[in-house]
Amino acid sequence: MGINKLWKMLEPVAQRKSLLEMSVQEGVVSRRHGTGVLVIGIDASPWFYSTQAIFAGHSHAQAGQNPELRTLFFRLAMLSRCAISAVFVFDGANRPKTKRGRRVRTMPHWMTKAFKELINGFGFHYHTAPGEAEAELAYMNRIHAVDAVLTVDSDAFLFGAPQILRMNVKDAKEKDIVEVYTAGALAAQPNPNAFSPAALLFLAVVCGGDYDTIGLKGCGPITASALASGPLAQQLFDAAHEYDENMLKIFLKEWHISLCNELEHDYSGRIGRKHPKVAANVSDAFPDPKVLKLYSHPLTSESQPGSLAHSNQWFIPEVPDNSKLAATCGRLFGWGPTIASRFVSNIWDGYFIRKFIQLSSFSPVEHTQNDVSALKSNIRFMTRAKSSKTFVNIRLTMWINALAAEAATSVVRHAGTHPSSIEGLSTTIQMLIWIPEPILQAFSSQKVAKFYAEHPRVSFDGQLELYTPVLAA
Repeated sequence: MGINKLWKMLEPVAQRKSLLEMSVQEGVVSRRHGTGVLVIGIDASPWFYSTQAIFAGHSHAQAGQNPELRTLFFRLAMLSRCAISAVFVFDGANRPKTKRGRRVRTMPHWMTKAFKELINGFGFHYHTAPGEAEAELAYMNRIHAVDAVLTVDSDAFLFGAPQILRMNVKDAKEKDIVEVYTAGALAAQPNPNAFSPAALLFLAVVCGGDYDTIGLKGCGPITASALASGPLAQQLFDAAHEYDENMLKIFLKEWHISLCNELEHDYSGRIGRKHPKVAANVSDAFPDPKVLKLYSHPLTSESQPGSLAHSNQWFIPEVPDNSKLAATCGRLFGWGPTIASRFVSNIWDGYFIRKFIQLSSFSPVEHTQNDVSALKSNIRFMTRAKSSKTFVNIRLTMWINALAAEAATSVVRHAGTHPSSIEGLSTTIQMLIWIPEPILQAFSSQKVAKFYAEHPRVSFDGQLELYTPVLAA
């Protein structure tokens, strides 16, 4: 999705990071937003389609109840363990009518309602864009409503998102590994204009993208990149932003001539060879002024003052709603009888990680001493430590009998589960979790100091590395 082959071109710029590590170091440690929360905006649509692709052509008979939604649940659980504040953005009614050569559906995706239930249950947020979600996310990132955009759509660069994360990195051992792309890293390349806004627009129309999949026939990424950092790209960018559609058509007549001359003769020497056949493919209809306008003037909340007034809530630490999530999972997945073991495996580790942040010493939200004391009393043991790359993790034994009872009550009341069918409730008393030390320090430095005093010989798996921030403050 997005500009054809752009991800490949951007490989030298990417930095690999653990999302949990980023959340801890650039959220909790730096006290981002004063709350310690890293806010990540996410395009919802690719989550739908990638999940459906897993089960395409396969029978659901052996896959269990609602396998697509269940896959979304597991992905949300992973984000919860990463201790971020996730904001999912859905496409709006006024998004472009055609994309990738196909008519865009105007009806909401069939998973939308249930997915929003799961998002709410995990203590995350969602927002509906006026137009295309990717353009809205870029705008939200520019105004600091979100700290970064998590996407697989390279149009986020073109729409101006300054901090972009790409998940599902190949060959990554950890599921939370992301590739990080920042405006600063793009500008620091040997050719600072290689991925400028003008260059990205040029690459979109020449290489092809969501609004015109073909682009300029015969013009490969090497040739396109050579021209993208030159004056032709800047001229096109300025015209697309300054002219109306009629004036743009007049401008393009002269621009065509300049583009053809450069391709045919390589006057500037940027390309390194002549491309007369490609020049012959530059038609009067290339590029389509409507496509240029879709890229240069996307519909976002910038034109609708007040539509993001609720975004300040995204900076406040939240935790999964144990009762609500149990009811939803019991109804959607038939997990009523196994709700305790399912939540031990998927929910309560992320719950506690985020609860420690929510009740941290620097949280601006008022919490009673009883809340803090209750969480401290949930810690049965702090037994040993291990290191990640840049911080220590401490293993805790947590009491979870109250959480298990609450989840069981919820599936009985709201998912039609018979109390006698719930498995292992009497034995679901405690669980082991690993908590990053900086999160525990923010919650109770006394607890951490006591742990090290009682474990003077504790050893870690290797030396800790110095963390280098990748996101702008």
